Amino acid sequence: MATPSDGVQLALPYELVPENAPRFAEDIAAEARSHGITLDYSADSIGYFDSVIESMRAAALKPEQVAEVLLGFGCYLGEAIVKATGATWILAAGTPGEKLAIFPIILHLPDGTLVDPAARGFLALAKGPAASFESFYGKYAGA
Repeated sequence: MATPSDGVQLALPYELVPENAPRFAEDIAAEARSHGITLDYSADSIGYFDSVIESMRAAALKPEQVAEVLLGFGCYLGEAIVKATGATWILAAGTPGEKLAIFPIILHLPDGTLVDPAARGFLALAKGPAASFESFYGKYAGA
């Protein structure tokens, strides 16, 4: 069980470690495929998550109701950035990103920047379009 800083408990199928981030992302892509939606980790696929999170906001869902899904969305976002830039998932502990990270995993971009895409779904649910996946992806993957 991992605990985001807001106290939401997560029931996860895998340990929340860097090597499992692609598994969380692929689970989201597989679920989308089961509903006829193709997610291919491209820049074009990122907007899908903004629309789903806006639907969650409109339904007044709370983070604890969709925590595992939001984490999966964030891992998908991170994997899209990995594929676009060659970034690497790392443990936040012992890095300058540790203080900012909600989860124990973050991305290390090729230029040395540390970012926390895993938590982006929680931020997007709280803040709406101002915290969109598309803007995050654009900032760090250059799209």
